[in-house]
Amino acid sequence: AVGNSPIPIVTPYHTFSAFDDPNDLEAHHSWADVINTAVFELAEAGIAEQYRSGLSAFLCAAYIEKQPLLLTGPNAIDIAQAFSAAVTAHKHGVLCCEGNHVRQAIKKMGADDEDIVIINNLLASGWMNRLPEILSQKDIFYIATHPYAEDIQVEPKSLYGFVLPLFTEFLVDKKATGKYFGGYFSDDFKTYSTEKGARKELTVLSKFALSSLVRSKINSMMMTMHDIYHTATADDDFLFYIFPIAYASMEINKLVEVIADPQQGITISASLKRDLQHVLGEN
Repeated sequence: AVGNSPIPIVTPYHTFSAFDDPNDLEAHHSWADVINTAVFELAEAGIAEQYRSGLSAFLCAAYIEKQPLLLTGPNAIDIAQAFSAAVTAHKHGVLCCEGNHVRQAIKKMGADDEDIVIINNLLASGWMNRLPEILSQKDIFYIATHPYAEDIQVEPKSLYGFVLPLFTEFLVDKKATGKYFGGYFSDDFKTYSTEKGARKELTVLSKFALSSLVRSKINSMMMTMHDIYHTATADDDFLFYIFPIAYASMEINKLVEVIADPQQGITISASLKRDLQHVLGEN
């Protein structure tokens, strides 16, 4: 009888295998190669041309640091998928935070040697308070996605001690095609090691009500990005590190003040100011 049929258990975690044929993939010998491949993939994910290189370097830095991200806005899942294709030949895991929290799903993460996990529906579920447990594996790069940027202002600031936010709305200018080519690390790939020398910091972060942990995470990732992408600009720093955390922690008014005062140390291009005008105000 139908009434006695067992209810199928839907596993909220599953993995995607790497593409097998290396002839269909781009071989990476350095982080510059990875960034170049990611630029190509992010074009297919709908990212505007002027932001592709900076976003590629930002995502590579997060991958190196294994710093979890929260992508919110249009094409967020596409961006995560495009980056997974570029770095790991499409091999990644997906955790769908629906229904009750399932410990078995968390235990499966990394079991197939996947080191990128995309987390969908994190904010709109009962899984939020399990975030430390979900992110517990230090050798996995987690990318959480959420469609609505406004929602992340509702979350407690302490969330950003776990994940750093990024808004896709300002980066996307078309629908994603979903056609991602892919790349992989070649046998002679040069792994990242921290460059010696003066360490750069975003001093403007001290103007905002952020914990020292969050400031430290942002500065560490920003320095890694500059190490692997020497042409990173002040616009890149602003767009990927300063603006998202200011928006997420509802410090936009403070950010507008800081931009208006040349003594505060933020100089961004007129074109970026124009792109952000509806968020930062008309000044």
